Amino acid sequence: MPQGRAAVERVRRALESAGLLDPADGDSQPRVPSGAPAVPSACEGNPDCTACYGQATTDLDTTRIRLEKLRALYSSTYRYGKNMIAYADGVSAVHGVAALTWQTRKVDVLKSLKNLDRAYDAKYEELMRQLHADLQGYGRCEAEQAQVPDWFDRFGFMYYQFMKTTYTRPSL
Repeated sequence: MPQGRAAVERVRRALESAGLLDPADGDSQPRVPSGAPAVPSACEGNPDCTACYGQATTDLDTTRIRLEKLRALYSSTYRYGKNMIAYADGVSAVHGVAALTWQTRKVDVLKSLKNLDRAYDAKYEELMRQLHADLQGYGRCEAEQAQVPDWFDRFGFMYYQFMKTTYTRPSL
């Protein structure tokens, strides 16, 4: 398991054991975005189209899953950081020395949240480029199999814009 993934798992386990992360919390669990349109296809249900669409659909689904995992991980990690700050601010007020120590640590936590924002934005840009490429691949299948040469301009672009808006980093 890569080091970053192991760290995320440790944080997730710690959050759950401390009761700070509710696994039933819909915002921290992968989901289908509400109002998500279907990707239209003129070739849907036609067995002759399977060869081309198989890989295009797999690529598109993989990218959509990665975008959703990114959103869910960001949401739960950001919420954890904010909960940790709120908890520590409350506890440190009880003792002066603890308050001084916490203030130096709080700066580190706030820097980590800023780094999380930058990491999300970088991965988001990467995944949006991949989504665009996946939709272009899907459009090639539409052009070859269903004679819809401008599929991306007519349909794929709207889906891309929906996904771009849906997965822009939330302001939490």
